[in-house]
Amino acid sequence: MVVGAEVVEVLDVPAAYLTKMGLGHPTYRFATFATLASLAVYIKNQVASEPSNAFRKDRTFKPLSILSYEPDAVQLHKHFLFYPVLGSFVLANVI
Repeated sequence: MVVGAEVVEVLDVPAAYLTKMGLGHPTYRFATFATLASLAVYIKNQVASEPSNAFRKDRTFKPLSILSYEPDAVQLHKHFLFYPVLGSFVLANVI
């Protein structure tokens, strides 16, 4: 008989950690990773004043070129949210 013993749960793979945190499904992981990565890129660009290619002077988003024919439309690969969203999608489905 062991008194005061605790059961220690061993989480040895990243998927186990994510499942324990409530991110067991790729959709949840994607949403979380995309939000965090996009927020980090947005803050970095605000500090460096670089997201001007995605915003107009009146602080509205420029449309994407694949969805709009406007002359100031941004190409998809040049939009500051493209790589965080793409990376999050890949990461959420690999883990």
